[in-house]
Amino acid sequence: MTQLEVSQFEKYFELATKGESIQVNFLESIASTNQWLLEQSSLQKTIICATDNQTQGRGRRGRHWSSQPGDSLCFSVGIRLNISAAKLSGLSLVIGIVLEEVLQPLIADSIKLKWPNDLLVNERKLSGILVETKSLKKDHVDLVIGVGINLGSMTEREPGSISLSECQIKQPLDVNYILAQLVAKMLSYLEEFERSGFSSFQQSWLNKAAWYKKPVNIITAEQTVSGIYSGIDVDGALILEHNGETKSYVAGEVSLRRDSNDTAN
Repeated sequence: MTQLEVSQFEKYFELATKGESIQVNFLESIASTNQWLLEQSSLQKTIICATDNQTQGRGRRGRHWSSQPGDSLCFSVGIRLNISAAKLSGLSLVIGIVLEEVLQPLIADSIKLKWPNDLLVNERKLSGILVETKSLKKDHVDLVIGVGINLGSMTEREPGSISLSECQIKQPLDVNYILAQLVAKMLSYLEEFERSGFSSFQQSWLNKAAWYKKPVNIITAEQTVSGIYSGIDVDGALILEHNGETKSYVAGEVSLRRDSNDTAN
């Protein structure tokens, strides 16, 4: 496995974007790439912060996501989008599409998207996404988009996780190339998201969705609701069919689990 190196990343990134400029920060060790960007004074220029040694990373709903050197690739992108906060729905799902499209060609195993922000291989977590808001204005939002990808044999393995090195690898893994491709595609898709929101990504996401049309459980703070995962709407909310009726759930409220009684492939 190659190591993070600014010059190599910039070479790959320039080839992928034909010269787009961003600020690059590769840190040997850091508590949290997301937190580092949240503490920056401005996101008028797109900034990336990356490390393979994150000591106090966090995932969705306060979960812990840390790494040791070589275990994971942890990076965050700080960016300004010229949209209102009301139009951010579905953003983490778009980032999931980016990750799947870049990582899938590297391995023979099938990658599935778990709503709203995880990637699964063989029902095990390969990668996670955390989107946080730095500031909200009437005509724009400043966001920090954090990604963690399991690369090697993890010393502090999260239950139910898997790494790229445990998959059927189709080509050597170059972390600088992977990161450059991810950031380049992310910037391209975020431009499309600014123009048209999540609707143009809706079907693409469903094509890769884990447990689509299968029995699942939606876990809220008050209860667990069982039903059939019937899709996602144009805002990225999950649609559950339960007792002949459908209801939409937004990502911040709930967790999705496959029904343990479902044994079908």
